[in-house]
Amino acid sequence: MRYVVGIDIGGTNIVAGTVAEDGSELVGLVSEPTFPEQGADAVVARILKLARASVAAARGKEIAGVGIGAPGPLDTARGVVLLTPNLGWTNFPL
Repeated sequence: MRYVVGIDIGGTNIVAGTVAEDGSELVGLVSEPTFPEQGADAVVARILKLARASVAAARGKEIAGVGIGAPGPLDTARGVVLLTPNLGWTNFPL
């Protein structure tokens, strides 16, 4: 079975989890405060850390993809967060 990684970028917390494609199993659910005041680079580093921890908890399961939820309007074709009032990002590439 294949698994997908989901990441929720919130103004208060970042949450990452790895779930079976059919929704039957959730592994590696991890969360940390966002701390947007530390800047975008620090937030992205935290996102990567949590994603890696979630995948590691999946212990070698096949990862089919990653989905990211971010507040505010997105340009999905370019992979850009256009505006996130609670994070202070404008035209930020993810």
